[in-house]
Amino acid sequence: MNSSLNELESILLAELGEAQRSREKGNEGRARVCARRAAGWATGWYAENKTQTSSHDNALEHLKWLAEQTEASDEIKQAATRLTTRVDVDGRHPFHQDPIQDAVFIIRELLGLPITLT
Repeated sequence: MNSSLNELESILLAELGEAQRSREKGNEGRARVCARRAAGWATGWYAENKTQTSSHDNALEHLKWLAEQTEASDEIKQAATRLTTRVDVDGRHPFHQDPIQDAVFIIRELLGLPITLT
């Protein structure tokens, strides 16, 4: 993940845009996947560029890593945990928080990017 922060921001905005379009089409599962991917990209970039930690292979592993960081705030660890928690067999999620907002929160906190959703 050797992209610049500007390149990463474009990737994140594309993922979050896809998350919103998926939600508008009634595909909440796809929206959650896109949100998780955006937060995972941000976490991977942060791990490599700010903490000099090796990056993982996928968004889920990045977010699990973030949820385990003792120096991270409780809020960011909780957001990462929500994004990595599996849905039940009926596709229901045990949390009421918005996964897209969780992703935006993680991106803002880790990277300081002024991500806004329309």
